[in-house]
Amino acid sequence: MAPRPYAARVPSPREKAELLERLAARADLTAQERAVLREAAGLFELETPHEKSREAPAPRRKKRATTTDATAILWSDGAARGNPGPAGIGAILKTPDGEVIAEVSDFLGHTTNNVAEYRALLAGLERAIGVDIQRIEVRADSELMIKQLRGQYRVKNAGLKPLYEQARQLLSQFSNVKLSHVRREHNSEADRLANLGIDSR
Repeated sequence: MAPRPYAARVPSPREKAELLERLAARADLTAQERAVLREAAGLFELETPHEKSREAPAPRRKKRATTTDATAILWSDGAARGNPGPAGIGAILKTPDGEVIAEVSDFLGHTTNNVAEYRALLAGLERAIGVDIQRIEVRADSELMIKQLRGQYRVKNAGLKPLYEQARQLLSQFSNVKLSHVRREHNSEADRLANLGIDSR
């Protein structure tokens, strides 16, 4: 008798939910994509009473609640060598105690420093939303960007207007937001990540 072909084990509802949660944590997803994946994960968690009782979900939910309740600090920076020139973004998300939650570093291509500043902020905010942060303080050394987001400066550049609108939309998803301008020397970690992004091209 010929051997039966190998059949891959079908993941349990719990394993499917955990896989979807891991996919939702990816940095290259939009906030909407993450929300859809997390909603699907919740459906698998509730698939059967037996599976739900076997999951012992309390520790995982407690961990998420701790992250959600914490205020995160987002340091962001964009860099363009030449302005315009090869550009990169850097962002680092931390707890108030200084524990690193996530880092972002990427190459943008050829653009201006102001565009890079906004792109770094957007990437950092999306990462914060992806890990369920509710209250956030943004610290960036771009006085222009911070004052535009505070409403102190108008956004006159046509290329920055859509980025500004995206930033405002993402910021509206947090229950509390603080926007702080910091000196460049105090933003060295995000600056390092931005330059790593340029060097990675």
